[in-house]
Amino acid sequence: MSLLHSNLRHLVLAAFLLLATPICAASAGAIACGSKPIRLAFYEFGYFYFQTPSQQPQGIDKEIIDELIKRSGCVFQIQVMKRARIWEDLANGNLDMSVSGIRNPERDQFAWFATYLSMKNYAVLHKSIKSIVHDFESFLAATTLQFGAVSSFKHGELQDQFLSKLRKAGRLQDSPDAEALFRKLKENRVSGIFAQAPVSRKWLRELSMEADVAV
Repeated sequence: MSLLHSNLRHLVLAAFLLLATPICAASAGAIACGSKPIRLAFYEFGYFYFQTPSQQPQGIDKEIIDELIKRSGCVFQIQVMKRARIWEDLANGNLDMSVSGIRNPERDQFAWFATYLSMKNYAVLHKSIKSIVHDFESFLAATTLQFGAVSSFKHGELQDQFLSKLRKAGRLQDSPDAEALFRKLKENRVSGIFAQAPVSRKWLRELSMEADVAV
């Protein structure tokens, strides 16, 4: 689920091999880092990347990148951005690398993916529709229901086909990030969303929503 501009593939492949292999400091320094910092962007995404109340960044993705920095010895220029902007900057070459991305043919045109984890998306539904929605088709059949998604997110082939049908019917609401998406679900402005476990666990807990949804 890592992704990077194609011209960095050999460097980061070497760094990922270092993550999997015990090494000494001398061997870490053998990687050719290039003359410029690697421009990398995180985005707020549940327990993948988040800020603590004291504004300290934490999460799965941060720990992965911390290890890449430590074991490769390369210099990284890091910022936090909206996900849609990250994809745009990766495509036009203004960004070298990001994290937690789903691969598809469109993105293969400008990025190379190094897999470091995989997991499922789950449907998180407002509890008020639990008795009538059991699958994609039953949600589509309930024509008054709205679904939510984060702008620019990809979820997998079947899920994206479902979302495409909803968008054509005017039943898909876009949000800028996962927090806004979960707030819409809490307020019953949308009746369902897709989310991965490290994301839903964070926002269901922080927004006190555990009793309001069915997963």
